[in-house]
Amino acid sequence: MKTLNSEPLSVTAGEISRNFGHWQDRALEAPVIVTHHGRPRVAVVSAALFFGLTDDGGGGREARERSETGLAALLGAMSEAFVGFDEHLRVTVVNHPFEALAGLGASQLTGLTCADLFPAPCQALIGEQLLRALKAGEVLEFEANASPDGARRCSMRAFPYPGGAALVLLNRSEERSLRRRFEAAEAFRTATSNLHDLGAARLNVRGAFAELDERFAAMTGFKVEELIDYRLTDVVRPAERHALSAQIEAVLRTNEPAVTVATLLVKNGGERSVELSLAPVLEDYAPTGLIAAARAA
Repeated sequence: MKTLNSEPLSVTAGEISRNFGHWQDRALEAPVIVTHHGRPRVAVVSAALFFGLTDDGGGGREARERSETGLAALLGAMSEAFVGFDEHLRVTVVNHPFEALAGLGASQLTGLTCADLFPAPCQALIGEQLLRALKAGEVLEFEANASPDGARRCSMRAFPYPGGAALVLLNRSEERSLRRRFEAAEAFRTATSNLHDLGAARLNVRGAFAELDERFAAMTGFKVEELIDYRLTDVVRPAERHALSAQIEAVLRTNEPAVTVATLLVKNGGERSVELSLAPVLEDYAPTGLIAAARAA
């Protein structure tokens, strides 16, 4: 019987990605808790320790209690949904993320089958992967829908588990949604790339140019590299700067896009009236800057 004799180690997701081999070796000595923004997400343990957690080795009730406590600690540190099955593929153990995913408590889930847990279109797929993990000892990774309407798409990993097989699920719905939005944005960028009267720039939270295309720079008569780190308001008529600054602040504060008209100062001393469309750039739901698109008014 192996127990958690060593204190768990803690490492960030970025660090374990860069030095996975090192932390894999450390996991042979003690559990490694992987954190994301300071919160535990995944527990990495050696195979011997993992399987030993459910093997009392003839140690009796006390050993079983230590084993269950250790396993519960590891499952509690996971952000992924976990469900363990017996040899008949009936649920024996779940963690809190799986309870939240299923909308049922552990006592209600215990004894259920794949047919009870997952929608009909993917029951056969998940059941087949669990059987392969159970009978052939394989570790299998795949994607499947976890809700009848297909709105919840999960990446899943099936693997052998003491007494049966287990499944780890990670909800990819938001990631897939973001990917679709990114691809749509890329398509939009491509579609507008031939509109020669439209220029675009990315501003940081100070309203300064972080990057811009040649067309936006050409509207001012400056080169791209000459405008980097200057504020957008620096190349706008002085009388309009306060109003434009307030508009930029409003977009960053409310995360709502806005359209306004501004007069750009051209390098040779001239002026150019443009229509500006401002939209926030969000990361983890917080603004990190904004996009300014300009065209002749």
